Amino acid sequence: AYEVDQGPRRIAINPNSGVVYLSYVDGSHVSVHDGDDLHLIRQITDLYNVREMSIDVERGILYVETFNNPNSVAWGRIYESTYNTDVGHVFDTPVLNSIAINPNTQHIYVATGHGLYVFKDSDILMKDEANFGYHTSIAIDPQVNHVYVLTLTPNTRQIVVYDDNNLKIINRYNIPYYAYLTYNSVNRHFYTIEPPNKLHILDRVDLQEISTVTIGVLGTSLDDIVVDESTRKVWLIDTRNSQVYVVQDTQ
Repeated sequence: AYEVDQGPRRIAINPNSGVVYLSYVDGSHVSVHDGDDLHLIRQITDLYNVREMSIDVERGILYVETFNNPNSVAWGRIYESTYNTDVGHVFDTPVLNSIAINPNTQHIYVATGHGLYVFKDSDILMKDEANFGYHTSIAIDPQVNHVYVLTLTPNTRQIVVYDDNNLKIINRYNIPYYAYLTYNSVNRHFYTIEPPNKLHILDRVDLQEISTVTIGVLGTSLDDIVVDESTRKVWLIDTRNSQVYVVQDTQ
């Protein structure tokens, strides 16, 4: 485990460079770290109140949620080569729950309290406002262009699978307890969190459990998860205790 600045909220990693990005509860900055020992490289403060993050590894762009003002939210970009930033699209809502990018199609997936939206550049390409709940995570399998959305409603907890080509629903999986979701397209494993501190490794075919790992000690509370596809290391955030955990997947 690594200690980081107070209140880490979300994590992203570029497996090509090994660079790790952290956003924080107070929204003050994004910190950039070396993945070998998590030492600080720099801080990015150009975008206001950054929270959710997802990286386009092929193009070196970090997509983020950023507040436009107290009543609206936007997604923006941080360019890895220069650390320059810009804003892509502004939503008339104070909530953006998750963001992800399909590197094959360059489709940007954004989940708000109103639905799931697909962007190409800064334009809305497709949207699903009929099957929405509280989307906590979006994971993408670029090999088959399937999009997995962890969706919570008052009565259900599901992983909804979409076709990236047309945003049609392919399948639904009722799930017991998962809170966050990420995917490794190399070994075809899903990784998800059971609050407060369990990591579950799932098989892609039917989302059946492969193994479970208990993280940390009593009081550990996991809040986000990402996998480095090149090393099969799973990175997890403990916001309450300002910790980052790293688990090696040996399956």
